[in-house]
Amino acid sequence: EETLLDALGRCAKVFAPIARSLNQRLPAGVTVSAAEAWDFITKKGLLLERAGYVVEVPAALSRVGHRRVRGRMRIGVEDAGSPGRVGLLAGVVNYRWEACLGEDTLTEAEFLELVKSKAPLVHHRGQWVAVDPADVVRLQTLIGKGKGMLDPSEALRLALTGDVAVPDRPDIRAEVVCEGQVQSALMLLKNGLEQGPRELAPPASLNAELRPYQLRGFSWLKNITDLGFGACLADDMGLGKTVQLLALFAELAAESKAKHERTRLLVVCPTSVLGNWRREIRRFFPALHVVMHHGPGRSQTLESLSERMRAPGPATVLTSYALGRRDRELLQQITFDCLVLDEAQNIKNPEAAQSQAVRTLNARRRVALTGTPVENRLTELWSIIDFLNPGLLGSQGAFKRQFAVPIERYGDQAAADLLKKVTAPFVLRRMKTDPTIAPELPDKIETTRYCPLTREQAALYQTTVDKALDEIAVMDHGIERRGKVLSMLTQIKQICNHPAHFLKDQVVAPKRSGKLMRFLQLTDEVIENRSAALV
Repeated sequence: EETLLDALGRCAKVFAPIARSLNQRLPAGVTVSAAEAWDFITKKGLLLERAGYVVEVPAALSRVGHRRVRGRMRIGVEDAGSPGRVGLLAGVVNYRWEACLGEDTLTEAEFLELVKSKAPLVHHRGQWVAVDPADVVRLQTLIGKGKGMLDPSEALRLALTGDVAVPDRPDIRAEVVCEGQVQSALMLLKNGLEQGPRELAPPASLNAELRPYQLRGFSWLKNITDLGFGACLADDMGLGKTVQLLALFAELAAESKAKHERTRLLVVCPTSVLGNWRREIRRFFPALHVVMHHGPGRSQTLESLSERMRAPGPATVLTSYALGRRDRELLQQITFDCLVLDEAQNIKNPEAAQSQAVRTLNARRRVALTGTPVENRLTELWSIIDFLNPGLLGSQGAFKRQFAVPIERYGDQAAADLLKKVTAPFVLRRMKTDPTIAPELPDKIETTRYCPLTREQAALYQTTVDKALDEIAVMDHGIERRGKVLSMLTQIKQICNHPAHFLKDQVVAPKRSGKLMRFLQLTDEVIENRSAALV
């Protein structure tokens, strides 16, 4: 007893309330106020521990176990549109702020009681818990903002990042909790990212045998666009982006046919690959009716274009970026089932007229195809993602402040990780060197690229041929005629290569040659992917 009393006397010099227990003959305990208890937990108990005394504190009141008061933003979508679609195309997003103590969501009355008490220890739902009064003060500002409406793309961005900074109060961050259709779509996106897309069977109308990675790519495109989101297929050059996209077209056509509806598609691509698209469609999806919206004979009115698109089966309009800008008002009058940008790096400059034009076109689904989603600056990625899912990455200025400048100038890894977290569900990027892809590839892939002549090349070509044939017509000797034919073939090969090769004028601008323009596009992809090429 003397040892106990002596020890309590020494402890009372550190924590004064213990002295009250010494008034008892056999001291067994002491009742303390909430303020005294908080003082013991945060300060005096530490001093006693350092002096060699054993201090035991309930987990809920310990420094490790005390429950923080946190803010939470709960977002959801009012039912609208088709089930499972998140609101980039339909639906109204609402949000409300709420306070949490540990894992418990506080009612308005409970939170107001917490504010009034201004105490570090509170009696919550039958037990004492420790809270930080500073957290309560900060949270009072947040809860006062109440509830409201959110832009759907901003809601999606918050859902993907998982937290939100409170406007005008950078010291306050809140957890984001999704419910309803937002939660369903978020789960589908994350499952598709972590476990792979729900694999679909190849469409029966597709005249191609898809490799396993191509089947995964087609399934991914279908699953993402079914949710109402745009998708960027950024496979390496030569992996067959076109056939995966045509598989999506075939699947959409089959679904429309089952509903007795028509499928109307739009592909915007560089002029140099318009012919390639028509050939690929004839080869892999011959049931798709092709409307070439190109050249002086193209449709100038909605009635004319609609008449050309009228077909018993699905139809697609093929046009170039230049005409997408020039004929924007005409194309805007049609809502397509799917809008595809091939070689989407052509809209990497968001300020360019053709980039702004394609954003105004109307479609239920949007897809971008590119082997190089980022060539020089992160704003190129912003431009593509903003076309697919407008507003997902915020405004261009906000994107530069939050991502582009920190990552490009300062190598901010946290910003890079956050950017990947937001964009990863909408970009599928696979390389020929990927361990999961390489075993599925054949030993060698041969791809023919057709390059249309520029106007200058076509004029030189025709003039050279006409002149040579006129000269050959008046020649008597066979050997002389054969020599002239060989000379003509050499000249037109030079013209097809580049007019400067034939004219010897030393002006080697790429825009003079369709072949050189296409060649530079291919080598740009090779260099961007750090690959190798033999020219």
